[in-house]
Amino acid sequence: MSASKSLRLVTGEAAAIVPFDAMAAETLAARELRAAARDFAARNGKNPYSDFLLKYGFRPDRTHAATLGRLINKRVRAADGTLQPQLTSRQRAVAKATKARKTAESSRISQIAKLICAVRDLSEISMIPEDLVSHFSPQFDVPVIRENLNLAVEYLNRLSEEWFRHEEGATDGAS
Repeated sequence: MSASKSLRLVTGEAAAIVPFDAMAAETLAARELRAAARDFAARNGKNPYSDFLLKYGFRPDRTHAATLGRLINKRVRAADGTLQPQLTSRQRAVAKATKARKTAESSRISQIAKLICAVRDLSEISMIPEDLVSHFSPQFDVPVIRENLNLAVEYLNRLSEEWFRHEEGATDGAS
């Protein structure tokens, strides 16, 4: 008995042996693609792209995908994995600017969160500085503090000045 199972498909005059594993993988892939097509249709309504996926069980080539994408006014995935139709240079520029804006906003939010945590953590220290400094480990703590303390103090001073200037401006505008 053979270790590998196979099916024999007979079509017309010629016969071909197709390994069972390959056929099972293709069937599973087609089933998963049809499930994705039903999901796509549920989210976007019945459309030519989902109809194609459901009918044929594979993605269209680039040209066909671009046409289907234009018909439904969406970018769709082609058989080679690309999204079609391709973006125009203007659309790429808008997408790039949007991504840069989102990255800057994300960075700003991260910086604000770090500042809030740092100020809160510093405000919770109840020990006097002399007691804290005498308990530092020279090999681990001293270099970190030596390198960053002046920068941190300068930043906190600038932050304090700006914070109170901003609050004064907000109170002057409220009167």
